[in-house]
Amino acid sequence: MNQQNVWWIPLLLGLGCMLSQLYIFRSVYWAPGLDGGYYVLQVQGLMQGERIFQDNSLLFPLLVWIGRLTGDVVLGNELAASFFCGVSVLFFSATAI
Repeated sequence: MNQQNVWWIPLLLGLGCMLSQLYIFRSVYWAPGLDGGYYVLQVQGLMQGERIFQDNSLLFPLLVWIGRLTGDVVLGNELAASFFCGVSVLFFSATAI
C-alpha cells in the first residue's frame, strides 16, 4: 500500500480507541481506574476554589474546564482520558507508518 493512501488508518485507530474507551468508562458511573476518585476529588475541590491535594498538575485546569462544560466531573474525566487514549494511539500509529 502506498503511504499517501493509508493516512486514514491511524485516524480510524485513534477514533476507535477513543470511542471504545469511552464506552467502557460509561458502562458504570464510578470513576474509572485505580486513581479515578483522586481526580474527581481534586477537580471538585478546584471547582469550589480549594485544593484537596498538593498536586500542581497541568491536567487539572483542563479537567476543571471540561467538568464545568459537561456539568459532571466524572464524565469530564472520562472524556479527557478517552481523548488522550485516542490521541496517543493516533500519534504512535501515525509514526509507525
